[in-house]
Amino acid sequence: MRAGMWRNGELVQEEERALRINFYFKTELLLLIERAGFTDIVVHGDHREEAPTRNSDFVVFVAKKR
Repeated sequence: MRAGMWRNGELVQEEERALRINFYFKTELLLLIERAGFTDIVVHGDHREEAPTRNSDFVVFVAKKR
Protein backbone atom coordinates (compact mmCIF):
# COMPACT_ATOMS: atom_id res chain seq x y z
CA MET A 1 0.00 0.00 0.00
CA ARG A 2 1.29 3.41 -0.81
CA ALA A 3 -0.07 6.34 1.18
CA GLY A 4 0.60 10.01 0.68
CA MET A 5 -0.26 13.10 2.67
CA TRP A 6 -0.99 16.15 0.55
CA ARG A 7 -1.25 19.79 1.65
CA ASN A 8 -2.33 22.50 -0.74
CA GLY A 9 -1.67 20.24 -3.70
CA GLU A 10 1.87 19.35 -2.56
CA LEU A 11 3.00 15.89 -1.41
CA VAL A 12 4.49 16.40 2.07
CA GLN A 13 4.85 12.80 3.26
CA GLU A 14 4.71 9.37 1.68
CA GLU A 15 5.08 5.82 2.97
CA GLU A 16 4.79 2.32 1.57
CA ARG A 17 3.73 -0.77 3.51
CA ALA A 18 2.96 -4.40 2.71
CA LEU A 19 -0.60 -5.45 3.52
CA ARG A 20 -1.16 -8.98 4.72
CA ILE A 21 -4.61 -10.52 4.90
CA ASN A 22 -5.90 -13.95 5.80
CA PHE A 23 -9.11 -15.49 4.54
CA TYR A 24 -10.95 -18.15 6.54
CA PHE A 25 -13.97 -20.30 5.83
CA LYS A 26 -16.85 -20.14 8.30
CA THR A 27 -16.11 -23.65 9.60
CA GLU A 28 -12.46 -22.74 10.21
CA LEU A 29 -13.44 -19.68 12.22
CA LEU A 30 -15.92 -21.70 14.27
CA LEU A 31 -13.15 -24.16 15.15
CA LEU A 32 -10.73 -21.36 16.07
CA ILE A 33 -13.36 -19.67 18.26
CA GLU A 34 -14.13 -22.95 20.03
CA ARG A 35 -10.45 -23.71 20.59
CA ALA A 36 -10.01 -20.23 22.08
CA GLY A 37 -12.50 -21.22 24.79
CA PHE A 38 -15.76 -19.72 23.57
CA THR A 39 -19.16 -21.43 23.75
CA ASP A 40 -22.73 -20.80 22.59
CA ILE A 41 -21.50 -19.57 19.20
CA VAL A 42 -24.12 -18.02 16.94
CA VAL A 43 -23.49 -16.75 13.41
CA HIS A 44 -25.47 -13.77 12.09
CA GLY A 45 -25.62 -12.20 8.66
CA ASP A 46 -25.34 -8.45 8.11
CA HIS A 47 -25.48 -7.56 11.84
CA ARG A 48 -29.00 -8.97 12.11
CA GLU A 49 -30.12 -11.81 14.29
CA GLU A 50 -30.59 -13.99 11.22
CA ALA A 51 -28.49 -16.70 9.64
CA PRO A 52 -26.16 -15.40 6.93
CA THR A 53 -27.06 -15.97 3.28
CA ARG A 54 -24.96 -15.84 0.14
CA ASN A 55 -26.15 -12.22 -0.22
CA SER A 56 -24.89 -11.18 3.23
CA ASP A 57 -22.17 -8.54 3.18
CA PHE A 58 -20.98 -9.38 6.70
CA VAL A 59 -20.83 -12.51 8.84
CA VAL A 60 -20.85 -11.82 12.59
CA PHE A 61 -19.83 -14.39 15.21
CA VAL A 62 -21.36 -13.98 18.68
CA ALA A 63 -20.08 -16.20 21.50
CA LYS A 64 -19.59 -16.47 25.26
CA LYS A 65 -16.20 -16.84 26.90
CA ARG A 66 -15.99 -19.87 29.23
